[in-house]
Amino acid sequence: MDFPPGKILVAVDGEPHTEAAVKWAIALAAGLERPLVALHVKDPYLKQFAGEIYAQGRREYLEHVDSCLQEQAEKAAAGLAAAVGAADRPVAWTIKVRQGDPAEELLAEARGGGYCLLVLGGKELPDRIGTAGRLQKWRSGKLARGLPPDLEPEMPVLVFRSRVVAGPGQRGRARSNRAPNLGSSAGGGTGP
Repeated sequence: MDFPPGKILVAVDGEPHTEAAVKWAIALAAGLERPLVALHVKDPYLKQFAGEIYAQGRREYLEHVDSCLQEQAEKAAAGLAAAVGAADRPVAWTIKVRQGDPAEELLAEARGGGYCLLVLGGKELPDRIGTAGRLQKWRSGKLARGLPPDLEPEMPVLVFRSRVVAGPGQRGRARSNRAPNLGSSAGGGTGP
């Protein structure tokens, strides 16, 4: 199979449904002998509510949001490092962190970075009744739907969906198949 030259871009956020997509992206990068670039976007969505907080707590709120965003970025980087370390073959990799709207930042990176493939994770949520269930279904693919349809001719987009399983009050765990075995061992060095 001929595959266009370039790096593989995977979006990472530390969520369970993304872990499965990361494993597939690592296997693809190893099998195709391509460098892997992971992008984590710090989404400042919650900062918009700072104006609604009394002046006394505004600075603390913004500091807390920044701290949480940094913690999420560190968690995503640690998860990627662990997944690459557990891979069957070495993969040259790096992680980038940007701040802004996730779809906009991912699109900017994808269009300007010399990539041949974009890999995204997605949740496959069980059907639920009512408004909350419809909202959860909508959220399950919102990043992929936020990308413009004209991105496909530029590069393939692989959305790897995994079922999120959780009990009441628990954070879900993604369940999916193992990453594929894609041929000869190759790759490069290690990440940062």
